[in-house]
Amino acid sequence: ARVSVVTGARVRVVNGARVRVVTGARVSVVTGARVRVVTGARVSVVTGARVRVVTGARVSVVARARVRVVTGARVSVVTVARVRVVTGARVSVVTVARVRVVTGARVRVVTGARVSVVARARVRVVTGARVSVVTVARVSVVTGARVSVVTGARARVVTGARVRVVTGARVRVVTGARVRFVTGARVRVVTGARVSVVTGARVRAVTGARVSVVTGARVSVVTGARVSVVTVARVRVVTGARVSVVTVARVRVVTGARVRVVTGARVSVVARARVRVVTGARVSVVTVARVRVVTGARVSVVTVARVRVVTGARVRVVTGARVSVVARARVRVVTGARVSVVTVARVSVVTGARVSGRG
Repeated sequence: ARVSVVTGARVRVVNGARVRVVTGARVSVVTGARVRVVTGARVSVVTGARVRVVTGARVSVVARARVRVVTGARVSVVTVARVRVVTGARVSVVTVARVRVVTGARVRVVTGARVSVVARARVRVVTGARVSVVTVARVSVVTGARVSVVTGARARVVTGARVRVVTGARVRVVTGARVRFVTGARVRVVTGARVSVVTGARVRAVTGARVSVVTGARVSVVTGARVSVVTVARVRVVTGARVSVVTVARVRVVTGARVRVVTGARVSVVARARVRVVTGARVSVVTVARVRVVTGARVSVVTVARVRVVTGARVRVVTGARVSVVARARVRVVTGARVSVVTVARVSVVTGARVSGRG
């Protein structure tokens, strides 16, 4: 009843209160109000109220008012409030090698060999072949063959072949190869070859080659080569090459390949009040208020007052292998390697490539 659009070759499920759109060839994601970020390769996501950013290679993003957007190569972007888009042979704004359309009211455009940049009044948008960087209003644009940077009024820009640095009065960013950034005010960032980390107040989104991170206010983060951890207010984080541990009051997201949290390998676990989403390389877990979780290499057990959710490639939850289970009124989204599940009020759902039934 409240679903607006569902389009996609292999989209599984679209349903849920206040859900806007779910599209994608290989991944379907439906987010509700105040959802932070869900990204994946070949994913198209249209988010609902107060959604910050959705990014990924070959991604199409339609953003809501006051939404920050970050795009990668071969991306079409439709930007914020009161934006009109014109595409086709007579494109009035930008048409570049790998960028289709970038438009917006009062848009300033600078195009390079493989770069197109749009800097609208309040829109942060940067698209580059291998690096995406977003900064603040009043944008000055610098573009290069393989680098595009949009900086704010107080930003300093340095661009190199494989290193992009955007520094400003309130934004500090250091990026390495294969890294994408979206930074907000007062952001401090340190990244490695395959690690993307964003910390600080008002940070929106960070995406890397093998890491997706969404952070919240007052976050301090330390990441390893293959671990991404995102926490929120009053968060304490200790991460190693293959270990992530989050112990906080209001943890939002924990992601990373082979992340160990409280349990064994290939498992992502979020055990905390008001936990939103946890995603791992082969495991997705969504829990809600007062959740306690204990998981093992091939076993996930969730025993909570109001939540019954465990998903993952090798996770067994009431059902068989490759199963995603969502059963709760307030559960938002659970997505696995081959499973997309969106639940609605008082709905119990079990879907999987090899399993179909009730949990």
